[in-house]
Amino acid sequence: MTEGGWFQRRHSFATDVDGLDAAPHLGPLCLLNEDRIASGEGHPARRHRDMEMLLWVLEGAVEHQDSAGHIAVIEPGELVRLRAGRGVRRTVFNASDREPARLLEFWIRPLVAGLAPDFERRRYEPAVLRGALHLIASPDGARDSIPIAQQARIHVGRFEPGEVDRLAAEPGRGWYAFCTRGALLVNGQALAAGDALELHAPEAIEVSDGRGAELLLFELPLA
Repeated sequence: MTEGGWFQRRHSFATDVDGLDAAPHLGPLCLLNEDRIASGEGHPARRHRDMEMLLWVLEGAVEHQDSAGHIAVIEPGELVRLRAGRGVRRTVFNASDREPARLLEFWIRPLVAGLAPDFERRRYEPAVLRGALHLIASPDGARDSIPIAQQARIHVGRFEPGEVDRLAAEPGRGWYAFCTRGALLVNGQALAAGDALELHAPEAIEVSDGRGAELLLFELPLA
């Protein structure tokens, strides 16, 4: 964990403070951080390249600005993807001067270097996420997910008691489950907020026994 006067960061993987030298941990997944940012504060502009950088806001609201001219206030239930590509400067800060913000940031290394910088955002209503794993990022933008330049898929779902979902697991893929809030079971393993589970060669992914739970599930190529 990294702490400063105005922020707290929990790292899922070992990396440097800002993730600028992040190396792949599972397939192309390089970084997964949970940040808490105090009101009116934020990260100064830094230059990034050749990375698919995604933000998922859990509480409050954050403002994204980058040198390609994209400005967006992001709220819970929204996913944004910044393609750093050939290079872009970016800053993220708390959009409120009264309330703290909490967000997840995850980076995926693209298949191809030197792409043009790009920005996309999607909003997912709570009813869409309830009781099932919903696709939010994919190589081809299927089901109105955000397209990413990698053979990876990201799902999110919210689960209460009695709600169960099951995904068939394609051979040769890696899976990483991260519980953002509440508690649930993933393939029988109990996860609470902030817990993660790495799965190798499962036959399927089953989510059950949720109690105010939200789960992010990464499906990743291992080759």
